[in-house]
Amino acid sequence: MTLDRWLEAATAGLPPEVAHRVRAEYTAHLAAAQEARVPEAEAVADLGDPERVRRALGRTYLGETRLQTPRDPPGRPLLTAMAWGMPPVFGLTVASIYVDTVPFPWWRLAAPALVFLLTAGVWWLTHRLSAERRNLWCGLWGGIGIQGMLWGQWVLQVWHGEEFVWPWFLPVFGLFVLGFLLWTAVEDVRLRHTLALEDGARDPGAPAE
Repeated sequence: MTLDRWLEAATAGLPPEVAHRVRAEYTAHLAAAQEARVPEAEAVADLGDPERVRRALGRTYLGETRLQTPRDPPGRPLLTAMAWGMPPVFGLTVASIYVDTVPFPWWRLAAPALVFLLTAGVWWLTHRLSAERRNLWCGLWGGIGIQGMLWGQWVLQVWHGEEFVWPWFLPVFGLFVLGFLLWTAVEDVRLRHTLALEDGARDPGAPAE
């Protein structure tokens, strides 16, 4: 296999900046091997399986298609409206249901109030990030916040002695929300590494040139 074919397979689906970085590194490696009189085919074989390299790069950088989402997020206005609007709407709905209850169960408003404050915190913490990273967090937070609000409300209901149809669902759904949050954090790391290459900055996760 020639180096060009190896690189084509190793960088398939990756952004041009990542492909350029990989090509420069492995071309330098091949040049050093040729200076040592190692045949090209043998030097390319020493690089390893290109599919394995591609998967390893995919764990560090976002793919070219995936990178377009934080750059041009689909449905961003709707997600923003949901992130800010759902907690107050949910809280007002709960308040209207229990408005005549004495004493008023203020604990039922805890989950939407907390999620609304967390939403404000996310918007404040991300306002200095790049547009892509901000779009990633603010876009995905709409789903995370709503799911977290529902989970918190169910937990509070069980805590106050109300019957829940599927008790096993609480830990499962809680782990799902936590997993979604961790997945977003991992995506943010991959996005940061990818953007670092575009900006010409040194990527701390990449080998030295």
